[in-house]
Amino acid sequence: MAKKRMNGEGSIYFHDSRQLWCAQYTYKGKRKTVYGKTQKIVKDKLKAKLELVESNIDIEAQEQTLGEWLDYWLETYSKHSVKPATYVAYETAIRRHVKPGIGNIRLNKLNASVIQEFFNNEYKCGRLDGRGEGMSVKSLKNFYNMLHYSLEKLVETDVLQKNPITGVKLPKLEEKEARVLSVTEQQALITSAREYQHTSGFAVILNLFTGMRIGEILALQWSDVDEERRSIHISKTVSRLKYDDKDTPTVSKVIVGKPKSKNSNREVPLLGNLFEELMKYKELQIEAKKKAGIEFKETDTIICNRNFGMLDKRGFTKIFQRICQNADIAHANIHSMRHTFATRSLESGMDILVLSRILGHAQPSTTLNKYGHCLPDHKRESIDKLQSLFNECIN
Repeated sequence: MAKKRMNGEGSIYFHDSRQLWCAQYTYKGKRKTVYGKTQKIVKDKLKAKLELVESNIDIEAQEQTLGEWLDYWLETYSKHSVKPATYVAYETAIRRHVKPGIGNIRLNKLNASVIQEFFNNEYKCGRLDGRGEGMSVKSLKNFYNMLHYSLEKLVETDVLQKNPITGVKLPKLEEKEARVLSVTEQQALITSAREYQHTSGFAVILNLFTGMRIGEILALQWSDVDEERRSIHISKTVSRLKYDDKDTPTVSKVIVGKPKSKNSNREVPLLGNLFEELMKYKELQIEAKKKAGIEFKETDTIICNRNFGMLDKRGFTKIFQRICQNADIAHANIHSMRHTFATRSLESGMDILVLSRILGHAQPSTTLNKYGHCLPDHKRESIDKLQSLFNECIN
């Protein structure tokens, strides 16, 4: 093999058999080679590699594909640090979307343009349910967050110098206006819930006057009720894990896990009348179990199905829809009860910080962004409360 060295370049030479310019450098005691069609391309590649070596970047790890890295990241870093539902969502997104799209790209070739093109394509035609439509902006945001977390770990472990997802833009997420029940609708819903053929309808009343998430209500046990303080302690939530594998039919199972965030672990005070109704509901459940020959336990689920088993969101949604239908209420979903509680609370003058804590939001700003539209109507009332202070100051 003949080597034609360029003047002044030293390690850059022409490889006859490959018909390419090349250069060598040392990495971890081994000789590595870069190739290019021109001397300038090789020079730039060599400079980039030497800079990586100087910065202690793991060049060999950069040779793995994005798909290989995501598989490793999922099992090594993600599996034991996120909730089971989040892990399943990550695994499904990686297997069904990211790997088929850009999973074969090596990490040292991954950049914002490649990732941007992936998101653009998913937004245009990423749905896999046969509809031929694109992914929702919310789903794209979830994909983005997952990729950001996984790629940031490469920066932390000196595989990449910067996160290649930086600079990628997603379509703007347009927040849908929450469906809030009118006072008349709320009264009709309560009446319908009381008349419902099964005591599980009590969950509607409990939701309308506590603002708890449905998963939190369905996970409640009688031991979570503080009868002295007349409050409920929230520390868990019910969710359904959906396992989606190409080789097996879609299966799912109901699990009880930690609530949405740290602030979701909270104490929710109950109205006096609501607490009394909850205690009557408890007596009804005790009596029903006694007739069925089942021992009542404080660890029993408060809201249960006809067989005294745990309800999940899917089962309760059907109950809620029947109750709404009986009340002649349209276009409401199970989230409408929480939105209605928050709206009524602000209309009654509840402080936004107090409401945020009752709802279990991670930040008060979340509450303000969701329900701040309820506040302008109370500006005059709030200002008028300062009238007496003003009068004292000027007299």
